[in-house]
Amino acid sequence: MKIVAAQHPLFRKNGCPVAPESLNKVLLASGLPENAFHLRFSGKGSLLFWSEDFPSFLREDLPLDAMEIFLEEVESWSLPLDRGILERFREMLAKESRGGVVFRVRRRHPYPEGRCGLFFRKVEDGFHYVLVGPEKGEIEVDAILNTPFFSRDDLFEPPCKAWLTFLDDALLTNVAVGTLEEGIPDAHLPAFDIRPVRVPPGEGFLEGSPGETPVPSAAAGLVRWWGTVLEQAEREKEVRVHATIRCGRVLPVLTVSADVRSLSTIGMSGFRKVLARMSFRTLEAARDFSWSLRYRYVDGWKEPEGYAKEWAPVVLEHLVEESGLITLLPLRATRKDLPMVHRKTRPDEPYFWSLAQERLWIALRGTDLEKARSIVSPSVASRMSLKVEPPVSLQGFARMSGVEIPSGM
Repeated sequence: MKIVAAQHPLFRKNGCPVAPESLNKVLLASGLPENAFHLRFSGKGSLLFWSEDFPSFLREDLPLDAMEIFLEEVESWSLPLDRGILERFREMLAKESRGGVVFRVRRRHPYPEGRCGLFFRKVEDGFHYVLVGPEKGEIEVDAILNTPFFSRDDLFEPPCKAWLTFLDDALLTNVAVGTLEEGIPDAHLPAFDIRPVRVPPGEGFLEGSPGETPVPSAAAGLVRWWGTVLEQAEREKEVRVHATIRCGRVLPVLTVSADVRSLSTIGMSGFRKVLARMSFRTLEAARDFSWSLRYRYVDGWKEPEGYAKEWAPVVLEHLVEESGLITLLPLRATRKDLPMVHRKTRPDEPYFWSLAQERLWIALRGTDLEKARSIVSPSVASRMSLKVEPPVSLQGFARMSGVEIPSGM
């Protein structure tokens, strides 16, 4: 049995990514019957993955927003007298953390008539379904729900989460590299050092997807966009420009380093446009579809409004994990000011805006209150014709914005 991920909309013509064999082995050892099939949906109903032997007519040509269509297909397969059983299954989905039902099905080649068991458990990002049968004998619901797979100590979930996150990391790396290749002349690409932030060495790309530029294995330190760093090579001095590409201004995807001499053909302005395009396309890719929860914060990003306040706890948690110190800079801003704010804030500065308060908060990484007050605040004031208020801590932001920040932050 193999676990196969749903195709990303960007790669419709390519094969679906297959889970590593180690993950398949964990699933086989979970105590479920050997003929159990698996299917997972996100909380919004997007298809995430299925087991390779899952009945094809139940998953064939399913769109990403597929959970309701799947349940309708299962109902059409069941005998009319048992469709009320599947209604009970729907009720369980809304109220329980796990559950299952048994119903009779009509013959559908190559599957015989018999009984099927449909089970679910709620997971962090949605629902994991298990289908057992059809078979002639009885299917014991309690026996299946008492297997290790449905217990709190299930061993499948941690590696599954890591795999889905890897798929997203690799996808966004692909998208960013492909965009760089489009914008930089081939002759100058060797002068660019591209380093993924999270994708493991040798596993940086999804098979069949665009972007085949080799990626060095060493992870580069994260740097501020447009930051210029002097490096001394063993043989000669060279000046390199370093940039970190972030998805939706929050999580880093990869770093790009370029020799300034190689930039002479396109210029710094052209290079900045390429970097901006890389950032935009990673955002769009994550917004179209993501397998894991890691990048779904982008659903809260709007341009030029920034992040909706309800996304602040998720966004700020990511920032704190990276830098450990976050300060927010409040500005007075009306709706007509937002295009300027979007244009003049840095691509590594997410911000939150409140229409009711006509106030905007820019999140500053690795910046304490004193540095924000003495350095960042005057810089922002010089870039924007807006009233800049004194910087605040995470707790101060929570009080001013009315957003509850987790106590651990």
